[in-house]
This record gives sequence, structure tokens and C-alpha cells, in this order.
Amino acid sequence: VVLALLGLLAGCASLGHREDAVTLFSRALAVDTAEASAEDLVRAALDYARAAELGHPGAANNLGLLFHAGRGVAQDHEEARRWFDRAVAAGFAGAGVNLGVMAFYGQGGPRDLDRARDLLTTAAKVGDVRAVTLLGSWSYEGAGGSGIDRATAARWYTVAAERGVVVAQHRLGRMLLAGDGVEADPVEGVRWLRAAAEAGDVAAQRELARCLQRGDGGTADPEGARAW
Repeated sequence: VVLALLGLLAGCASLGHREDAVTLFSRALAVDTAEASAEDLVRAALDYARAAELGHPGAANNLGLLFHAGRGVAQDHEEARRWFDRAVAAGFAGAGVNLGVMAFYGQGGPRDLDRARDLLTTAAKVGDVRAVTLLGSWSYEGAGGSGIDRATAARWYTVAAERGVVVAQHRLGRMLLAGDGVEADPVEGVRWLRAAAEAGDVAAQRELARCLQRGDGGTADPEGARAW
């Protein structure tokens, strides 16, 4: 499949750049959906590849995603990693998360925890919520080669929670209630649990009900507890 892509790219190059990278990327994105047919995905892969060759970092990232999942092309983690690397070099933060996760698990190349952490940290600094949430989880669980650091986890979870990431809201709420890595603050803990519960997190709903029943962070509210 890779050879076929390269062959078609060479053929397109001989016709000149009749379509710009943005047009190619937009066309590929329009058909790259969960309901896309196999033919649509092949066309999307070709357009992403052409756009990437013209310097579009988002196209390089999305082509990497197709290779990673085997959608429209044969699954090839080495090729996925190459396209993610190319997108990262062009400044596409989301590709750094994808490449970082592959480096963490050793997909398509050697496992490299230092690079995984560096890639996610770079992406987090420009506001990528996936990177922020993963760094919070890695710090909390001691993954990523840096050991358990609950205080750092709380800082990352706070950023993600404020950006609306439900799993971060739930975990931050639990940490604040328990004083786990942070000074205990039941009022704030219940506030974040409520945010996660209202977003549909079933576990947060159960925990919020128990908090309201006990009166954590305020006066007990048995009626409110029953509502959850």
C-alpha cells in the first residue's frame, strides 16, 4: 500500500500542483469519518499524502492516524510514526501526543519514555488537553518513567478539568476530597465531582451522592443525594 501511495504521488507530481494542500486536506477530511467506505478511506489516504507532501502538517498527522489504525491503508506502525514525526517537526501539537503515546508503548520503534514525556509536555504547554490529561495520569500512576508524583498530577488535572475534561474533573475531585497530593478541600472536591457527574460520569454521580449524604463540603443533603 505504501508503494502504491508513493506511485500515485509521483504520478500526481508529474501533473503539477493543480490542487493546493488545504483543498486536498479538506477533501480528505470530509470523507474520513467513522462511516467511510473502504474506497473513501483509500481516497482520503491519497489526498492526505499529497497534502502532506505539499507541507500540510495536519495531513501528515491524519495520514499517520490511518496507518496506525489500518484504515484505507495496511496497518503500519513504523509508517504511522514517520508521518507523526513529520507533523511534529512542522509544529502540529496533536501529532506530538500521538507520537508520544507510540514512543511510550514502543509502537513502530523502540520504547522511549523520555521522548514520550517530552513530546507530551511540549503539546501540553500549547494547550493540548489530551497531553495535559495523559501527563496527569502518568504522574498519578507513576507511568512515563518519572515515578508517582501526586502534586504534579493535581496540577495537570486542574488544567484539564478547567478545560472541561470529565475524567480529570472526577479525579481532581477525588484528590481534593482525600487530600491526595493536595491540601484537602471538600468544597472544591465536591464542586469538581458535581461537574463530572453533570457531564454524565456514572462513577462521579455515585461518589457525589455519597458526599451529599455525608455532608462533605457543606450541610448534608439526603434529598440531593437521592437525586443522583
